[in-house]
Amino acid sequence: MSARLEAAARSGLRAQGSGLKVQGQLKSAQGSRLKAQGSYLQPSAFSLERSSLEPSAFSLQPNGFTLVELTVVSLILLVIGGGLLTTFLTGQTSYLSGDAYVRVQEEARKAFDNVVRELREAGWETTVPKPSPGLLYVGGGSGTSSQLEFQVALGYNLPSGGCELAPYAGAICWGAQDGSGANRAGWSVRYEVAGKQLLRKVFDAAGAEQTALQRVLANDVDAPNSSFAWDAAASVRTVTITLQILYQNSALPGGSQTTNQLTSRVRLRNS
Repeated sequence: MSARLEAAARSGLRAQGSGLKVQGQLKSAQGSRLKAQGSYLQPSAFSLERSSLEPSAFSLQPNGFTLVELTVVSLILLVIGGGLLTTFLTGQTSYLSGDAYVRVQEEARKAFDNVVRELREAGWETTVPKPSPGLLYVGGGSGTSSQLEFQVALGYNLPSGGCELAPYAGAICWGAQDGSGANRAGWSVRYEVAGKQLLRKVFDAAGAEQTALQRVLANDVDAPNSSFAWDAAASVRTVTITLQILYQNSALPGGSQTTNQLTSRVRLRNS
């Protein structure tokens, strides 16, 4: 019995010794694993070189533009600004030229509308004396002048305004109307180019100007190139009006805008 117990004890000790030996081997393997892991984590394996952490020479330069860059940008902005300014000035000049063209055309049209309409009824009572010396008038001889004077056929055998008196009684009454629109026998109308204006003046039978009745028919008239011509020949009896409008403005190309010489011929109905 004791022999069996001894044998069992020896077997247990041998098994325990084997277990301890296995445990030692496990610890040895674990130590080798930790050693290998430690060598993997050593600083030399993942440390960065010092030169890679040092700031480069470029990063130490101050921020800003070089002189060449500033010069190039300035030139580009100058070219763009010059182009915009040129476009603006061109547009402004075009606008002024268009406006001036409309203006001169309007002045010319306004003048012709007034003159032509009234001249169609123009004439002159043959017994009435000639107006001021050197003045072209409808009823006198042919010629050209900056002034043209005429009378209008007011009506036939009129009972008032001097039309009832000789030489108009029982005949066509020649004259003009006063400011109230009343007929005035022997009065006359004068077109005159004075300075830069085309004027319409009214004179009474004694030749005195009625200044309150003066009207401006057109502005910006180019006097040297504007005139009236009267052809008194019986087969013609025509007034030729030559008019040129000149609008001056320093902002316009050449300083002015003008029309060509405009001409209108009016054949008198009542002369």
